[in-house]
Amino acid sequence: AGRSAQELDRTVQEDATIVFADLVGFTPRSLELPADEVMATVRSLFELAVPLLVRHRVRPLSCLGDGLLAVAQGDAHEERGARFALDLVRRATRVSAVRGALGDAWSLDMRGGVASGRVVLGAIGTLFKREFAAIGPTTNLAARLQASAAPGEVVVSGTCPIVTHAAFDPLADALVLKGYADRVDATRYRPVATRTGTR
Repeated sequence: AGRSAQELDRTVQEDATIVFADLVGFTPRSLELPADEVMATVRSLFELAVPLLVRHRVRPLSCLGDGLLAVAQGDAHEERGARFALDLVRRATRVSAVRGALGDAWSLDMRGGVASGRVVLGAIGTLFKREFAAIGPTTNLAARLQASAAPGEVVVSGTCPIVTHAAFDPLADALVLKGYADRVDATRYRPVATRTGTR
């Protein structure tokens, strides 16, 4: 993220963009595959994200089993966060296509949720276990949006600007989300292949 350790340790409240992304169908995979294959899958998933984290200047906060929580801060954080999510889901979809061509029954499809707004950022834990956290309604919204996404899809909150991406078609939507009394405005980024019926 290009930030010093001292800066990352500070507790701050600022506008930022939160990204939630996770692997589709992880539970049945973890039940049917040997433990080493389950762990190798999760590790490979996060290795896919590393160059994209660097490219879009997005900071990983935690790995939640098969899920990734990350934050984009600073200038143009809304667009950088959305582009990171789109590129990560797209990259995983391409890997899935290769795995399918090689006869692997397990895909690596992902889905994502992106939300922008006020976030409390800081380090939590002790010297034995320390991690960075993003706390607040924006993080909760990103998680809800991710849960509403279809495989290969990224759902972005209405506060984020619509971005152009060759592999996705944006579609405005108003979602019914758990814990929200009113519908939430969002944009669904659906793979072009899904909308056109081609592969």
